[in-house]
Amino acid sequence: MDLSQKNSWLWTFLAGVLFCVHANTMEAHNMNSTMTIRLEDSLKDRLEKLSEAMQRSKSFLAAEAIKDFVELNEWQVDEIKLAVKEANSEEFASDQEVQGLFDRWGLENGD
Repeated sequence: MDLSQKNSWLWTFLAGVLFCVHANTMEAHNMNSTMTIRLEDSLKDRLEKLSEAMQRSKSFLAAEAIKDFVELNEWQVDEIKLAVKEANSEEFASDQEVQGLFDRWGLENGD
């Protein structure tokens, strides 16, 4: 996936997240930085339509989508870092613990 495809995916994802925006989760006094982004024309048009339908500014909707995206990815990165740290310190489940999980779920080894 080249950079333009990644950017397209990101902004498509962000536009999708906008559907889940809760109208009163971000108050104006919390927004104190400005950022300029480039959008595909079609995505900008979709954002405009959402903005009108939700009676929110495009900036508000984009900021909410970016906030949700960052929170989701920060959580995933933090969990991956923790897992790598545990693996590096050899904090693995014992064979007995793994077999206990298989037994509890009624699975055979390899199922």
